[in-house]
Amino acid sequence: MWGELDNGQRKYEAARNALASNVETQIENREVALRVYGHRTISDCRDSELVVPFASSDLAKDILAAVNRIRPKGQTPIDYSLRQALIA
Repeated sequence: MWGELDNGQRKYEAARNALASNVETQIENREVALRVYGHRTISDCRDSELVVPFASSDLAKDILAAVNRIRPKGQTPIDYSLRQALIA
């Protein structure tokens, strides 16, 4: 996620911007949670955390706040994160 796109923007910044511009209109009347990974430690393939549960009181606001706090550290443990999402 620290990688850059062709326009020089960081991948995580592009993802954050895309989410911010769509989250309020796209999650209305849906059950959504937010799990993030690779944000706490540099070399941990189990760095996955459910930061906004399905039962969030103000889902769009809570997701945007959580995404704005995240700073990627480098690892992207997608396999582990997807498996954790199945049991959450």
